[in-house]
Amino acid sequence: MTADAGNLVERVPLLGGVAEGAREVFAADGRLLSRQQLSAGKPDGVTELFDETGARTAEMTFVGGLLHGHLRTYAGGEVQREARYAMGQLHGVTRSFGPGGVVTAEESYLAGRRHGPARLFDAAGRKLREVDHEHGQPVGTARTFYPLSGRLQEATPLDGGKPHGWQVAYHPDGRTVQRRQHFQAGKANGPPRLYDAKGRPLDPRTGKAKRKPLWRRLLGG
Repeated sequence: MTADAGNLVERVPLLGGVAEGAREVFAADGRLLSRQQLSAGKPDGVTELFDETGARTAEMTFVGGLLHGHLRTYAGGEVQREARYAMGQLHGVTRSFGPGGVVTAEESYLAGRRHGPARLFDAAGRKLREVDHEHGQPVGTARTFYPLSGRLQEATPLDGGKPHGWQVAYHPDGRTVQRRQHFQAGKANGPPRLYDAKGRPLDPRTGKAKRKPLWRRLLGG
């Protein structure tokens, strides 16, 4: 037990001189700031944090001094973020939330590294971006989506966590190609190829649809 100018600022039960049980920390005005379960002097069990109004701002579980189990942070009485840990490392699905409990981000972890899908969402819960991971590295194809409509906006193939191959951007209909850009090990390989809303190639000099050769127009081709 410790005090500052007569005010209790910390209460710690001891067993044989070692902290054992619920450790509580207080503000100068007596408000509870944190409550933590200890075993053999280490966090073991639930730890809670509180703000100046007494509202809980975080809750987490420890085993033998390491985060193990759930961790949640709060804002305005709502869950802001939740994650799961295994012996001090992120392990499982981590989610962030907006007002009303709408999921704004979701990631999967394995032994502290991203492993599985990672997704971002807007305030209404519509998907904005997604990409898979393997042992911490982005893999497969990263995709972004148009706000409001949710249609595909861009697809980028990845190799070694970098853009590699043909990145394709789409017009707002989500089907008609707007731009194609080739990447090699994360760097653009040549100029982009642009297309109008009907999918016709654009002349890079004029920005207008390329005209067919005269002989093809005369033949109706």
